[in-house]
Amino acid sequence: MTAATDQFVTIAQRSQEAATAAVRAWADTLQNAARVLPTPSFDLAAFSPAAFTRPFTAESPLPPAADVHAAVDVWFDLVERLVAEQRGLATTLVDAGVALGEQAKTATTEALSATTSATNGHAL
Repeated sequence: MTAATDQFVTIAQRSQEAATAAVRAWADTLQNAARVLPTPSFDLAAFSPAAFTRPFTAESPLPPAADVHAAVDVWFDLVERLVAEQRGLATTLVDAGVALGEQAKTATTEALSATTSATNGHAL
């Protein structure tokens, strides 16, 4: 092979190595993020209609005020907990994305540096 061909092969190999390293870093980041994702800290069974005092019937189509208040409390407790879990998940995903971006930036910089070094400043 000629010197120019050798340089192209070297550049291709280093680029492939840099791309492989970036993909590995990305996969590692996602695996690490999956390990720290929050798990739900509540049991949906706790939000059962057992708190209600009587069933709705044709003779009594409207629930008592206490049941309505209990339903509102149960609903908002559930929503509050779900939003807290979503916030934790979103924060974890953003942190993982930031780490992934930094790793991609580093891998790209290293790949560019390797390419520049491989060409020794020669125009291709």
